[in-house]
Amino acid sequence: YDRLITNSADYDYYITFDNFKVGQFQGTALETALNLKSATKDEPKYLTLFAGSVTDNNAKVFFDGAMSILRPYVEKGSVVLVGPAPLNSSDPDFTKITTENWRADIAKTRMENLLNNDAREYVLDGILAPNDTLARAILEACTTDAKYAQGKLPVITGQDGEAASIASIRDGKQYMTVFKDTRKLAAATVELADALINGTTPSINGARLDTQSYNTGKKIVKSYLLEPVIVTRDNYKAIMIDSGYYAASDIK
Repeated sequence: YDRLITNSADYDYYITFDNFKVGQFQGTALETALNLKSATKDEPKYLTLFAGSVTDNNAKVFFDGAMSILRPYVEKGSVVLVGPAPLNSSDPDFTKITTENWRADIAKTRMENLLNNDAREYVLDGILAPNDTLARAILEACTTDAKYAQGKLPVITGQDGEAASIASIRDGKQYMTVFKDTRKLAAATVELADALINGTTPSINGARLDTQSYNTGKKIVKSYLLEPVIVTRDNYKAIMIDSGYYAASDIK
């Protein structure tokens, strides 16, 4: 459920959201918000990269999804990566951008160090942040730098649809998040378990069966992937409030 158990051959099915697509949503958000298609080598956009916990397989999938969108711009020079610049999760530099246990304090400290060192001479246009908790911590670090004063913050991504980040998106700070409706994941998990208990072939509404991508290191697991949803300032009310996931009063 949700997170792949690695180094095990003891289970046959895995159910989660399409985490590669989550990363693609993050990469596409940066592409759109920064108009990367119009960026050039002479007038590039400056980005820095963050990833989740190195012990979480999902962190690798999110990152590879995002870089599938961003890598072509990096390779042609219209995007310059400030700080460690892995192009995929297999790159040895990937561990330099990971965040132990998804801890906000570690992300904030790393961003502060970037601002005082590698990014000191740059104005960052965008930041790839893997989830909402880290996005808010990174933005907090940016607000201490004069270059980003008075709301001139980099475009920053997120994920999880946390209430605090929905408020940040509403207020024009965090650019986007990705909503993974756990109500749907829980219901789909029950469907999957029920089918297995009854000896029938699972058929999960709203989920795609992937039989190639998720390798535990011991076997490839049949994986049901639900659809994530991109959330921005334009649609957060419909996605997060009108759906009943949050009450309006939750977004403070």
